[in-house]
This record gives sequence, C-alpha cells and structure tokens, in this order.
Amino acid sequence: MMNMKKMIFLAVLALGISGTVAAQDVFNWRDSRGVSTYSDVPRNMTPAGTNIVNVRTQTSAPAIKPEAVPNDVGTAQQQGSLADQQAALSQKLAEQNKAVEEENKKIAEQNRLNAETTKQENCKRARLNRAAADSARSNQAELIQRYDADIRQYCN
Repeated sequence: MMNMKKMIFLAVLALGISGTVAAQDVFNWRDSRGVSTYSDVPRNMTPAGTNIVNVRTQTSAPAIKPEAVPNDVGTAQQQGSLADQQAALSQKLAEQNKAVEEENKKIAEQNRLNAETTKQENCKRARLNRAAADSARSNQAELIQRYDADIRQYCN
C-alpha cells in the first residue's frame, strides 16, 4: 500500500518535471498576406517584430519589452534586426578600443620619458660615486671598478 503511494507520487512528479523542462518559447507573426506563422525563433531574427505565444493559455505577448533595451542603445536599434544591433555594438567596441589604444600610447610615451630621466639620474650618480671612489681610503680599486661599470651601463 505504501509502495503504491510512492510510485504514484513519483509518476506525478516525473510528469510535472517533464512538462516544465519541455516548455520553450513559441514565436508568432503575420506576413504581408495575413498568414500566421509559428516558430521557435523570431521572424528574421528580429524579436521586436514578433510575439511569444503561451501554448497553454493561447495568449501572446511582445517578445521584447521596450524597457528591456539598455538606455545607451538607441530606439532605432531596438527595432532593427539582431545583425544591425550586432553591427552597432561592434562599432561602439571599435571606438572604445581605439580610445584605449590612444591612452596606451600616451602611457608608453610617458614611460619612455621616465626611463630616460631615470637613466640620466643614474649616470649622474655613477659619475659622482666614481669621483668619490678616487678619494676612498679602503677598497678603492673595487669601488672604482664598480662605478666604472655603472658609468658604462647608464651613460651610453
């Protein structure tokens, strides 16, 4: 008796789950001759020109609500096809990439100037250290050798 109740419960549960898993959007539209068409993809891949049909209740609603489109996308793009929207997005990304490249060029030039300034400062320090090494009382030969190497590295 208990086993039968479990089996019925599991069967009802399985049927309920399979119904929700199989549910997908159904789009419909009318062509120029007035013929209704139903499909699993929007007409010409343009969601703005189609409706979504609820198969159970036989009601339809617009596939895209106007507020679902971000504010920075124009209303003309809202009515365009997905290809038009993709082209506009690609153009916007290309403009952003160009701005980033220009900023990177500015940063690279600033880094080059900083490196040049740093090299000049290091050369000046190496020459001062070399002059001080001439008057050193201990390790004079080692210091002179070290600062001569620094001069060759930074002053060329």
